[in-house]
Amino acid sequence: MTMPNQTKGPSLAFIGLGVIILIAGVVIFVALILTGITGLGKDLIQVAAPGEKKLELTKTGEYTIFHEYRSVVGNKVYSGSSDISGLTVTVKDAAGNASTNTFKVIVQPSRVTIEPAVILRWNCGEVLQAADELTGPWNDIASATSPWAVPASEAKRFYRVRAGN
Repeated sequence: MTMPNQTKGPSLAFIGLGVIILIAGVVIFVALILTGITGLGKDLIQVAAPGEKKLELTKTGEYTIFHEYRSVVGNKVYSGSSDISGLTVTVKDAAGNASTNTFKVIVQPSRVTIEPAVILRWNCGEVLQAADELTGPWNDIASATSPWAVPASEAKRFYRVRAGN
C-alpha cells in the first residue's frame, strides 16, 4: 500500500523559534524608541530673550540656536519678534579671556506641536477667576496674565474677570 504524498510544514520548534525572534525584535524596537524619546531635549538650555545665560560648552564643535518666537508654557502665551538679527555672544576661555561676536541669525521654522486652545484676553489690572460651576465658588488664578491659553481638552470651567485691588 502506498501513501499519498504529504507536504510537511515547519516543525513546532521552528515556529516557536520564529515567535521568540519576533517578540525579541518588538521588545528591542520599543526599547530603542523609548530611549530615543526620553533623551530628546536633555541637552537643551532655554534662555528667555531679552536676557542672558551662562553656558559652559565643554566640547568643540557646532552648536545650534533655536529661536521660538511664539509659544505656550503653563497656560501663558509668549509672543515676540521673529527677527533676532544681531545676536551677540561673548565667549570666555578657562583663563577668563573674552571674545565678543555678533552673529547673523538664520531663523528656521521650529517644530511646533499645535494643541487646540481657547485664548482668554482681558484688560490690565483685572484678575482672572475660574469656577467649576457658573454659580461659583470663584477662585483667582494668581499666575494668569492676558492672554491666557486654556487647552480645549481641559474639563469644562467658567471664567470671569474682577477689578484688581
